[in-house]
Amino acid sequence: MRILWDGKEERIRLCGIDAPKLKQQLREASRNNLQSLAKRSNNQARLTVVDVDRYGQEVAEVFSVSRTVLNVEHIRAAMTICTGSMLLTALTKLKWSRQKQQSKQSKQGIWNI
Repeated sequence: MRILWDGKEERIRLCGIDAPKLKQQLREASRNNLQSLAKRSNNQARLTVVDVDRYGQEVAEVFSVSRTVLNVEHIRAAMTICTGSMLLTALTKLKWSRQKQQSKQSKQGIWNI
């Protein structure tokens, strides 16, 4: 995800998420969903950096102005693969787990391939 911070574009990774890569199915839909989530928050968000990946990118939870966790909403839309290997706060981890299960059961997005 690209963010604008103090007039400079930065790249961050969303924790708990393994988004489809360039040539994978649903890549475009996943990207569009994330852009839509950002627009609903007027392209403003608060980040909680929880880790730095092996490439030096910050890994973060992204919260909308209304405190919605965009990471969880992206999982809810089933536009990404969830991974438990990255750190999550306890509350987000609980939401993440529930949304993953609901998405799988309803065969949404990536769970319908």
